[in-house]
Amino acid sequence: MKRTGLIAALAAVLGVLCAPAQLSAAARVEEKVVGPLGTGTSYGVSPRGVRLATIAAQGSRQVVVVDGETSPPYDQVLGADGANYFGANSGLANPGLFPVVFSADGAHYAYAARLGTDYLVLLDGKDIARGPMNNTAKLFGYFPLAFSPKGRHLVWMTTADDFSSFTLHMDGKPGPKLGVNAIEIAFNADESRHAYVSKSPVDRKTDILVVDGKVASYVARNPQFLNDGGSLVTLAQTPEKMSVLVDGKSVFEAQNISSVRLPPVGRRLAVIASKTASGGVTGSQLFLDGKAVAGTEGAQRVFISPDGKRHAVLCRTKSNSLVMVLDGVRGQEYSGIDETTQVPFFSPESTSFTYVAYNAGLAFVVTNGKESPGYQSVLGKPVASNRGGRVGYLAMESPGVFALVVDETPFRAPQGTLESRAPIFSESGTKYVFASTKAGEMGSRSTTLYVDGKELADLEISGRVFPGRFALGQEGLHALLSDDGNHVVVAANRRADRNDRGLFLNGERVGSSFRTSYTRVAFSKDSKHLTWVAEESPGPGQKNEFALYLDGERLFRFDREHQLSQAFTASGLTWDMTDEGVIQLLAVKPEGIVRYRVTPDASVDLAKVVTRAAEARTQALADAAAAKDAAEAKAVADAAKAKADAEAAQAKRKADYDAAVAARTKARQDATAAKAKARQDALDAAKAKKP
Repeated sequence: MKRTGLIAALAAVLGVLCAPAQLSAAARVEEKVVGPLGTGTSYGVSPRGVRLATIAAQGSRQVVVVDGETSPPYDQVLGADGANYFGANSGLANPGLFPVVFSADGAHYAYAARLGTDYLVLLDGKDIARGPMNNTAKLFGYFPLAFSPKGRHLVWMTTADDFSSFTLHMDGKPGPKLGVNAIEIAFNADESRHAYVSKSPVDRKTDILVVDGKVASYVARNPQFLNDGGSLVTLAQTPEKMSVLVDGKSVFEAQNISSVRLPPVGRRLAVIASKTASGGVTGSQLFLDGKAVAGTEGAQRVFISPDGKRHAVLCRTKSNSLVMVLDGVRGQEYSGIDETTQVPFFSPESTSFTYVAYNAGLAFVVTNGKESPGYQSVLGKPVASNRGGRVGYLAMESPGVFALVVDETPFRAPQGTLESRAPIFSESGTKYVFASTKAGEMGSRSTTLYVDGKELADLEISGRVFPGRFALGQEGLHALLSDDGNHVVVAANRRADRNDRGLFLNGERVGSSFRTSYTRVAFSKDSKHLTWVAEESPGPGQKNEFALYLDGERLFRFDREHQLSQAFTASGLTWDMTDEGVIQLLAVKPEGIVRYRVTPDASVDLAKVVTRAAEARTQALADAAAAKDAAEAKAVADAAKAKADAEAAQAKRKADYDAAVAARTKARQDATAAKAKARQDALDAAKAKKP
């Protein structure tokens, strides 16, 4: 058998090895046309939920299409600021520049339009307000259509025709007349209350406080609400003093109040104040619920933990050094504490508090009051796990020597070899990953993934994974961990076989692509499912397409060539995954823009996916070995038969030759005998004739 034949036979088996393991998944795929294609169209997408809004032409008029539902025609769809919208035919608009606005959760949408000489404001497709158009360039001035943070209210502002006053509208109801159009609204936790500060329309100088749509009987600034109970906290000032008010009643007074902080949970008031005017910079102090906290003299800034139970105070001493007081315990003094690029922070579950400090030319990372060794510098911002209180960061220990530190344990590497500026923690905090490069053969370099500081030696990182809601310009990750920390996915190849390249889950390859990186990579919140998008070529001469994978199985392919497809790929809003693992994404099809909705099969989990991939690889390797053995055995048998056939042919040729020689010899002998006989016969005849 020829060598090329052996290679072809092996390739057929190895093709199975290079294909993703398939599960007989029963994932449910639904699709709905949610927007039209065509000229004169522009698009916007909700922050969550992948809801699509389209501004489309209908003759000389315009319509708004939201999730496939088309509005009546308008003379013109207005921008969110009430100005003329010139973005028709602009494709996918950037957030904030599109006429249709969505609530943060995507549950509600709103827009403004013109009909004749009137403007309309529509909420979820229903007309909730209308009024006359005026001659201002921006109908809603400097306060365009906007939803409250949790989406319970829609607000906008209009201007009087003579510019004498401004009116804030909430859910279509006008508030009191205002003297300025620049305000910030505070809402309580359930958004049943709101407050804002403005100026009186009479003189445009006198402050007014508007609470729940009415001008309050008192004047105060900086409105904010306590999360527990919804009480309004404000700051009032007279020539003699400053006061913290709760629902209009004074609860704390001081000569100067520089900061009032409310906890995310609870009702504690954290106030930085000076009781006397002559206190200077170091005269301020932290007061909790009106009581001075000892050791916080010179308070500059207060940090409150997410659970509201802990606090840290940055203080300046009389010698101009800085010190952090954590839960009443005074830390070391430093010449500097970073408040800008590396802002001090509590971990999400409030178990740790970390900051970066400087002294004597060295940088220190301080966590819960414990100081790290001194570093030449700390690169980037330290990070904390969402659970478990773990902290990690990248530091330069000495010139050319860097260390990635997790829980005080350093992983040291030469300059330029650590690819990660901080570890990536799982949501649970049980695992972390980072990447580092090392020298290979012939001057090459390879990148290796480390999980909990241990090298995955059999894999070499060959690409990046881009998380599900990544946007253009965001950097891809070397790896991604599931929330429970039990699964890690990486774009890599096996060091023992560089052709074994693709997307690896827990060391087993579950997907492949002609690209080295993968997009829309995400684990479900319960860590049971994994999805991604790969680029594929359906066949020779065909256009490349995107393909959505779930748990190792390709569910469908979709367009990647259309200009809008490229815009969707570059946006972080056109893909989403719910807490239940339901995937939604936008794609372009000939009939319009389609929203896919994919529900995972509850009977499939990643343990099964990895097991099947491992079994498929083992079987493929066994099949490849068997095919190789069979091919080699056949080659040996074919060679033996060819040799035997050659020997038989050689023997036959020799026999034929010998026979031919024998025949020729016999013929000569026969001829000689015949001649001798003829001569003898002639002699005998001559003798017989003699008398």
